[in-house]
Amino acid sequence: METDITLRNALKSDTRFIYNLRFSDDCIKVSTTSNKPTYNQHCIYFNEHIDEYKVIMVNGKMSIGYIRTNKDNEISIALIKEYRNKGIGSLVLKKINGTATIKKDNLQSINAFEKAGFKLKYYIYEKSKTKNRKI
Repeated sequence: METDITLRNALKSDTRFIYNLRFSDDCIKVSTTSNKPTYNQHCIYFNEHIDEYKVIMVNGKMSIGYIRTNKDNEISIALIKEYRNKGIGSLVLKKINGTATIKKDNLQSINAFEKAGFKLKYYIYEKSKTKNRKI
């Protein structure tokens, strides 16, 4: 794919784009958080955290995704469908340091992070809630 991929600081005008991408059905399915806020809730959050976001641009013209690094250096990344599985995610991730929590069945993200040089550091185990039973 002949493209020039760049990052730029997020702007308030990116609010709707990031909301629609981050809370699309396919992104929620692979995300570690599945709660979908209202658009107004997102606007408040985004305005408070706008400095954590970079917008991924193709050929300096079109927004195709975002990458976020929060105050704890936790990374999240999302690309629109047409630009997934093309090496763009790992290309962007090579420029970023931090950590990421990824669902074990999110193979696209696992592959992108590994290709960018990230290494598995922890396993996190979780048990679903069950009714209290006497032992």
